[in-house]
Amino acid sequence: MSQELNMPLIRLLVVKDWQLFQKQLAALVLAGGTALWAGGRQKESMFHPSLPAPTIVTDTHRAGHLKGLKGGGVLVENLGKDAEDVGLTKDRLQTAIELALRRNGVPVLTQEERRATRGLPYLYVNVQVTREGAFGVEVELSEDVRLERNPRISLGAAVVWRTGGAGTHGGDTDGLVKLVEQFVEQFCLAYRKANPKK
Repeated sequence: MSQELNMPLIRLLVVKDWQLFQKQLAALVLAGGTALWAGGRQKESMFHPSLPAPTIVTDTHRAGHLKGLKGGGVLVENLGKDAEDVGLTKDRLQTAIELALRRNGVPVLTQEERRATRGLPYLYVNVQVTREGAFGVEVELSEDVRLERNPRISLGAAVVWRTGGAGTHGGDTDGLVKLVEQFVEQFCLAYRKANPKK
């Protein structure tokens, strides 16, 4: 059973996905810069009381797309030097996200379990931080997409659920981690709504 890959199509999809990601990240940075410019005069956050309210700029999630999901892996994007400078680490985020998922009843799959799960689902979390005090957060559930007329052909991963936002962190690393947890909890709420316990 050979697997044929349409490499030109895959390259095109990867480029288009990267271009879309760049636009979203630019919007997050712009929102973070706007929040910085406002001087932190926003009302307190409904997410975490020590941080100004984040601007939600990529709130395009649809809970129905999560129906039948058996859980997923967790992929935290590498953090830049600015994140390290304010004391934020990838390991700390990974642990906090996995605990939030488990606490909310969402199965966290190992690599082996994820490979054995239809769609190869994973929760992707990207946190961008500047030492000047801005941040952007993206939380996305991605799954493998296959060509309908030939399911052996994978077209790569597609985002099926997404949320995110931007704001200021004021050097409050604990508050930033809590904020990321609360974005993840939005995913958990959508997951539970789509997959109610019987």
